[in-house]
Amino acid sequence: HSFPTRRSSDLRNSVISENTASSSGGGVYTDGGWNIPEIINCTITNNQAAGSGGGLFLDGRHTSSQNGSVVVLGSIIKDNTSLDKGGGIYIYFLDPSLTSTTIDNNHATGAGGGIYIQQFCDVTMDTIIISNNNASAGGGIYWYWPSTISLSQSKILNNTADSDGGGLYANGNLRKISNFDDVIVSGNSAGGDGGGIYNGSETKFIFTDSFISSNISSGNGGGIYAKYHISF
Repeated sequence: HSFPTRRSSDLRNSVISENTASSSGGGVYTDGGWNIPEIINCTITNNQAAGSGGGLFLDGRHTSSQNGSVVVLGSIIKDNTSLDKGGGIYIYFLDPSLTSTTIDNNHATGAGGGIYIQQFCDVTMDTIIISNNNASAGGGIYWYWPSTISLSQSKILNNTADSDGGGLYANGNLRKISNFDDVIVSGNSAGGDGGGIYNGSETKFIFTDSFISSNISSGNGGGIYAKYHISF
């Protein structure tokens, strides 16, 4: 038997808009087993998923190794909706890098208005703006199960959560470490705890040269609600 060679796919200088998925990945669903894409200088906007990933669903479950890699560079992910999790992006079992990208005004009925991260992911983000997103929890970013993020030279601004974690929400991460370097977390709000940041997991947050200001919580921790470790 002969089998097709698995090749990397690129998506460049393109607009993906006004698409609808009955399941997940309203704009783009990428299965890492068949392609590890580079998404460069693209606009993914006004898409909707009945499942997760209103704009973009990055699925690494079928990679040949445990985790694959996706590059998102110089792109705009805006005005997308998920009726489940991850209004802008849903990342699953993958180690992507996001650089010079804006994730703005996305909505999730569930968690993770801007980004939802789940299951053994190590996500690297540099020069990112995550703004004006909304979700039930984790308005900007929600990450769950043993995953980590490394965020640098980035802004998390004006996101809202109906419950906890207006800007960031971490849950169930089993003593992992997430690093934040030169990050601004400002203007976020939560209907529950953690207007800026909610750390309900055993993840250790390490902040360096960062600014957490003007966040609002209707419960505890206007800037930060921490059950576990945060260091500055």
